[in-house]
Amino acid sequence: MEPLWKGLKYDRLCNFAPEDAHQLNQVVLGELEASRDDQPRLRSLFHASDLPLPRASHTDKPKITDAAHT
Repeated sequence: MEPLWKGLKYDRLCNFAPEDAHQLNQVVLGELEASRDDQPRLRSLFHASDLPLPRASHTDKPKITDAAHT
């Protein structure tokens, strides 16, 4: 989802200067978690692309996890 990443990179995080890679990872994961909850925006990104809408049950809410800590 290029538009999502572009929005984070050039809008939400444009002046962010992390102290290290760990801090960058934490902040990016936090922004992605917040984006996950903005369902109207995510739907509009899917509709603007050639991707099909994902199917999930109402109980599914996948977590974005820090791969380094799993």
